[in-house]
Amino acid sequence: MIELKMKKQLTKQQNEYYLREKLKTIKEELGDITNKEDDVESIRAKIKANPYPQHIKDRILTEINRYEATAPLSQEGNVIKTYLDW
Repeated sequence: MIELKMKKQLTKQQNEYYLREKLKTIKEELGDITNKEDDVESIRAKIKANPYPQHIKDRILTEINRYEATAPLSQEGNVIKTYLDW
C-alpha cells in the first residue's frame, strides 16, 4: 500500500518535472523565457545593490513574485513590469 502510494507520487513528480523542462525548452525557443527571467534577475540585483528601506524591498519582492506567476504575454504581467521598472 505505502509502496504503491510512493510510486504514484514519484511518477507524478517525474512527469511534472519532465513537462516543466519541456515547457522551459519551448519557451526558450520562442524567446519568452529569457526576457522575464533576465528582468527578474536584474531587479533582484538592483534591490541588493541599493540601500532601499526594508518596506520598499518587501513591496518590490511581492511584485516580483506576482510578475513571475503571470503568463508571459498577459496584460497583468505587463502592468506589474511597468510598475517594477518605475
